[in-house]
Amino acid sequence: MISSDTEIRNEQLRTAEHAEVPRNRSLDGLRGVAVLLVLLYHHHCLNSGWIGVDLFFVLSGYLITSILRRTRTDEFFWHGFWIKRFTRILPPFLLLLLVTALLRFRLSWLQALAYLLSFGDVMAYVRPTFEPLRPLWSLAIEEHFYIFWPIAVRIFPRRILVYILLTLLALEPILRAFASLFRPGWELVYFLTPFRLDGLALGCLLSLGLELPSHSDLIRKWSGLATALFILTWFCFRLFYGHGFTRDNPTVIYNSICYSLISLIAVSCIGYLIANPKSICARALSWRPLVFTGVISYGLYLYQVLMRETMTRTWHLTDREAFWIDTPITFLIAWLSFRFYERPIIAWGKTRAAYKLDSV
Repeated sequence: MISSDTEIRNEQLRTAEHAEVPRNRSLDGLRGVAVLLVLLYHHHCLNSGWIGVDLFFVLSGYLITSILRRTRTDEFFWHGFWIKRFTRILPPFLLLLLVTALLRFRLSWLQALAYLLSFGDVMAYVRPTFEPLRPLWSLAIEEHFYIFWPIAVRIFPRRILVYILLTLLALEPILRAFASLFRPGWELVYFLTPFRLDGLALGCLLSLGLELPSHSDLIRKWSGLATALFILTWFCFRLFYGHGFTRDNPTVIYNSICYSLISLIAVSCIGYLIANPKSICARALSWRPLVFTGVISYGLYLYQVLMRETMTRTWHLTDREAFWIDTPITFLIAWLSFRFYERPIIAWGKTRAAYKLDSV
């Protein structure tokens, strides 16, 4: 009888786990667009492709907050959250570190430890010429944010969370502007965590907004128009400031508001897709190749720079020439990694989180 009750309870937990995050194909497609933008940027085929990372930030903030809010009252809240985070993030991360070392790129044990301890953002800033592990800067920012955000979700009611996020959104442009007065250029405010929390905060705010039917109605009605207005605002700044409103020649104005503006475009677009699942845009992003790209996007994002560096170093190719060779190889590696390495570990992590009660 006890065994039967335990099995029923575990089955209920597994069912709840699958119900936590309904799969949204259009968001997978958007994630696919984001990683393709980054891939083109890293091959010097699209100068503004770095905005794909900001899309990732907003998506991550939205999805993680949705999960945290659904499970915030669970007895094993921390156990479930961190088991699933570790089993999702660490396997490709460790594989990337290992392969980078085996390919004899300049990586000391101390530097590897810094990346492993989520200082990838600092390493990207202090080692600007070391490319293979450059993608780890954005991963570090997310991990820094998720050290304190689950605590806030667990402790505070929705209203306080909204105040925290709005305060953060107001402070970020001011902080970047202040830093730019003393350290001109784009690297400091682009790579380091204290300056790049806009996208994550807006994604979190979107998740909280969609909890209320009245807010969901507003998002459904106005998110499309908001996306267009934010894009128009960006173009107006670009026309007025010229090259001073580009990342490579940033003014204080650019450094202060551009990342917030891009994140606003991303969050309004994501809100539109969620609130209008039958729209033309949502159906277009649900195209199977884009969805597939989104599903394996984590591996693509991590592996693509190492693959490009290996190709250019070995065959003396330019980045653009390497694009046509390393891109299909990276897709294959990312799919193999996801199918036979990442997904089994993710499934094991979910099982471990669900079976926590077995020992009680």
